[in-house]
Amino acid sequence: MRSRSNVVPRSLFEGSEGRPDSTILMKEWSSCQKCAALCGNRKQVVFWDAQQPKAEILVVGQWPGRDENKMGFPFLGKAGKLCREMISKPDEAAGFLLGKEQFAWANALGCRVPDDVPFHMDYLDNCHPLLEAEIKLLQPACILALGRVAFLRLSGRRTLRTGESTNGQRGSYKGIPVFFMDHPARLYRLVNSLERQKFQELVEKTLHEFKTWHKELRKHEPREAAEGGAGAAEA
Repeated sequence: MRSRSNVVPRSLFEGSEGRPDSTILMKEWSSCQKCAALCGNRKQVVFWDAQQPKAEILVVGQWPGRDENKMGFPFLGKAGKLCREMISKPDEAAGFLLGKEQFAWANALGCRVPDDVPFHMDYLDNCHPLLEAEIKLLQPACILALGRVAFLRLSGRRTLRTGESTNGQRGSYKGIPVFFMDHPARLYRLVNSLERQKFQELVEKTLHEFKTWHKELRKHEPREAAEGGAGAAEA
């Protein structure tokens, strides 16, 4: 089946304040057939999850896991719940005391990439309009991007340099500040206890940096400025 244009349909942005209509958005993408290798294995497209119409922080992962593919919500499998807990945990030393309702959760891809299917950048290109519409809908003050795939999508890069670490990098996506870090879900793939402990310490250190960064960001950039910057030039 021929891929449609990667331009977000205008109908998705005819809601109030120029935001997408969530009902139209989900209807538009629920039957997507752009990536034959992925849509043939999915149970459903996994959309964003949020408790409020707008998010202070949007967390973007890579793609849904096996559990999320079944349930239809991001970050709800065993590894996903760990991510939610670690990321939304208050950090008094960093002055980070947000409630869980101020977070929203999404992925760079709406479909799961099975273990036996190689990842291709075409998947990101095809699914980019969905993530862009979700960002437009949620209007986050900042984005926390987890893992290599989210980095490539939100940094505008196509590849990583040899040996490059994205952990702790900062950037901007259409005027929205972005903090990049390794995906905490890697904790579940580490068998060696010492490696697991070392990586957990890295994750905790990086999350403290993120939460300190968020506090400084909000100190110098009022909410109105963040919302106004959502229409800036693409990264």
